[in-house]
Amino acid sequence: MPLVSEDEYRVDAILSTSLSDAYNQFAQLKIQLVLVAIMSLVASILGAIFLSRNVTRPINELVTAAQRISSGDYSGDINFSDNKKDEVSVLAKTLYGMQQGIAEREGQILHQVYHDALTGLPNRTSVIKEIKQLSVICQKTEQSFAVMSLNINRFKQVNDTFGYQTGDALLKAFADRLATINGGKYFSARISGDEFIALIQNVTEESLPGVIESDIGQLCESYFVNDFKINITVRVGISVFPLHGNQTGELLRRSDIALNEAKENKSPYQFYIVGSDAKHLNRIRLINDLKQAIEHNHLVMYYQPKVDLNQQRVTQAEALIRWFHKDQGFVSPEDFIPLAEQAGLMPSLSRWVLRTVIKEVSGWHSRGIKLSVAINLSAYDLVYDDLPEFVNSLLKEFSLPASNLILEVTESAVMIDPDFAMSVLHRFKAAGIKLAIDDFGTGYSSLGQLKSMPVDELKIDKSFVLKLDQDKDDQVIVRSTIEMGHNIGLTIVAEGVETLGAWKLLAEYGCDKLQGYYISKPQSASDFLNWYEYYKVEDQV
Repeated sequence: MPLVSEDEYRVDAILSTSLSDAYNQFAQLKIQLVLVAIMSLVASILGAIFLSRNVTRPINELVTAAQRISSGDYSGDINFSDNKKDEVSVLAKTLYGMQQGIAEREGQILHQVYHDALTGLPNRTSVIKEIKQLSVICQKTEQSFAVMSLNINRFKQVNDTFGYQTGDALLKAFADRLATINGGKYFSARISGDEFIALIQNVTEESLPGVIESDIGQLCESYFVNDFKINITVRVGISVFPLHGNQTGELLRRSDIALNEAKENKSPYQFYIVGSDAKHLNRIRLINDLKQAIEHNHLVMYYQPKVDLNQQRVTQAEALIRWFHKDQGFVSPEDFIPLAEQAGLMPSLSRWVLRTVIKEVSGWHSRGIKLSVAINLSAYDLVYDDLPEFVNSLLKEFSLPASNLILEVTESAVMIDPDFAMSVLHRFKAAGIKLAIDDFGTGYSSLGQLKSMPVDELKIDKSFVLKLDQDKDDQVIVRSTIEMGHNIGLTIVAEGVETLGAWKLLAEYGCDKLQGYYISKPQSASDFLNWYEYYKVEDQV
């Protein structure tokens, strides 16, 4: 460092120190830096281990769990601590709750897929799955099993009479009883509405009738639902593996075919009869064609006259529906009316008949032909509360006096639900419409019930009239019925008059009106009017 600087001289100071000593001090500093670096590295490693164990690894586990959940696997565990409140624990707990919620909802969805929502029984999907499994097992063991299709007879009337809430409660009670039959050993299911399925394993053709009769007896015992005592009957159709088929669809379809046969025959149960498939397919075609025939007016009404013996002339005619199928020709009402009832077509069919007949008869009146007309109502018509209003609206629309309309109902139809049917009949009566009991003697009403019915006419069933001039027992029955009817103020009509001998006996007994082939067969409206113009009672006696 310069100390003095003059023109003539300069004084410098020079300081020196040991280089070795300076290096020695730096060496210590390097050691310190290395130690600090090593300690920092160790701290970083320890921090990384801590983060890996407490953050990274749990997050990776949560990622794996999320991937597992997204693939549809909700069975794995997710570890978390309830005591920890850190973000990872909260996330794990939330993910676990989500997994449980999804699993629960999917379980409910799967249960709904395979079970009926109302009764809790397995549904059609479960039945198909179960039959497939049973078929495999029974093929290996050479055993058989039965598929039973069950239907609650006239269940719709329970709904219409007691309400849908009571109807649903009855279905639940029926399902509970079905599930517990034979100790709950049967696989039972609800297919739809009031139709159920039961699978019976390890049975033979010989043992099945006894088993089924016992089961039907238990199912038909009284039910106490919503303070009502409800009695039901059950129809059963049965197909047997492998006798009636090896495929699931075959067995289900054929048990359903057998059920339809049971309904038609009014029998408690019916086994599938080989060859019934063609009849079943034809029935389905007829149902579809009948629906089209109603919608497009392809049905026609025929009329059969009734002779009034007191007035010695035709005063009434009964309207009878006819169907001429485009391919099958004439289809008897005895064939297509039951199909309409089974397919739920009776409301539209009856309303078509009522409108068509009232319109035609009103046209007759405008031409001076003052005839009354009788129309048949089925048991299904008496459960509709709005039918009286519908008929009244038609009478007003076509200006036909109510007194010229006669509604015929069978005594058995009234007895299905007497209280409700009586209320409907009383409303018809209040409107001035005449009422008749059809096919009297074939039902099961008592005379007391008959007396309480608001009816004007009683029709003796043709089974008592066809051989009246030959059968002494029929004569006693008919004579007694006429006397009894007159005593309670009813007009008596005898149907099935086919001989002059029957005519004379009925006239002798005091019968009021006659109907039958001896007078005229049913005819189309135009043919009937032509016949009516020239018919004279005196020519027949």
